[in-house]
Amino acid sequence: MVNSLRDFLQLIASGFMVLMIIMVMSGCAANYHFGDISKAFCYSTSDEFRVQAKAMLTDNGVKVDIDYCATVGLVDVLITREHER
Repeated sequence: MVNSLRDFLQLIASGFMVLMIIMVMSGCAANYHFGDISKAFCYSTSDEFRVQAKAMLTDNGVKVDIDYCATVGLVDVLITREHER
C-alpha cells in the first residue's frame, strides 16, 4: 500500500512539473512572437518610438521590464547559432 501511494504521489509530482515547464516555455514563445518589434524597441535610441513600441507590446500581453532586451538578445543569439549548424 505504501509503495503504491508513493508511486502515485511521484506520478502526480512529475505530471505537475511537466505542466509547469510547458507553461513556462509557452510563455517564452508567446513573448518572442513579436520579435521584429522587440528588436526595434531594444535597439532604438528614440524615446518617443520606445514609448510607442512598449505600449504596443504591452497591449499584446508582452511584459516589458528591465530584463526584456537582454532576453531578446539571448534569443537572437540562440536562433543565429541554430541556423549556423
